Amino acid sequence: MIVLALLCLTAPVAKATAPNHVVAQVGQLMISKQEMRQAGQKILPFNVNLHGKLSKEKVEDIRRQALDGLAERALKIQYALEREIAVGNAAVTAKLDEIRGRFESEEDFQKAAGGQALAALKAGEIGGRVNTVYGNHIIKLDKVKNARQLTFEGVRGKLKQPLE
Repeated sequence: MIVLALLCLTAPVAKATAPNHVVAQVGQLMISKQEMRQAGQKILPFNVNLHGKLSKEKVEDIRRQALDGLAERALKIQYALEREIAVGNAAVTAKLDEIRGRFESEEDFQKAAGGQALAALKAGEIGGRVNTVYGNHIIKLDKVKNARQLTFEGVRGKLKQPLE
């Protein structure tokens, strides 16, 4: 089982390394300036007027919305950790397949998902934080399967099933 995998896939809350980079702390989780900036950038396009200017009040409102969202995610992560809520591999695989379907090719998906970071890992290792358009992610490589050519006879049933 992968503990908290779905929450961690989308949650940009992480422990900040330097105290001067921390803008808030929710329990043991710290919210960094970078996380605030990223969360604000996601909110910003919905708040710009026709001239592209923002009032000081609007900037503060965006910061508040970003911090509220990050704090809420941190609380959810803490809740899950305290109760040892786990997500099964099937659920994680289904979510990854859903996300993979948003890309035109496997290469595009790998690039967005930090394929370079994944290629450097060995089975059982956990990689560093990977930043994508969907947020920050921590990747764990469970196992490596060698590439192999499948025969038509070997996959005929799988190909036929959705067509029936």
